[in-house]
Amino acid sequence: MSWQSVKMAWQGLRGLERLRRCLLPVGVAALLAIVLSVVLRGLWGGLFPGERTTYAPGYSESVFLTIREGMTRSEVLGRLGPPIYQYFRVGHHLFRVGWYTTDGSYRPPFSFSECIWEYSVRGSASDTYNVRSVIFSEDWTVTAVRRTRYYD
Repeated sequence: MSWQSVKMAWQGLRGLERLRRCLLPVGVAALLAIVLSVVLRGLWGGLFPGERTTYAPGYSESVFLTIREGMTRSEVLGRLGPPIYQYFRVGHHLFRVGWYTTDGSYRPPFSFSECIWEYSVRGSASDTYNVRSVIFSEDWTVTAVRRTRYYD
């Protein structure tokens, strides 16, 4: 091993030491930024919650997950209770009708193509919320179950 190779190896080690000294503060700063971001997001979310969902009285997410296509109106009503709102689709228009009876016997005096029972609504005018709906055909069988999030 020559003196030149020892000198180059030593310089290489010194270069690695300089690199370590530069990267250590960068790594610490990145870790600190991540921790601070998580803490502030939690604090901000606690002060200004971004999600406010109002559910129908007696609503249960676990029961909602049991609703399937093909179920009847009375089966859904027996499991979840009455919705907050019901919408009737007539052509390309939706008509919102409040829930008037506890037994689900309300039938509109017009023909409709589908009925949507809303089990959740937005808690305030500009918040993200969970959408929970059951969609019926005109013969009052479930054709779809909607479980999504609305982002505002």
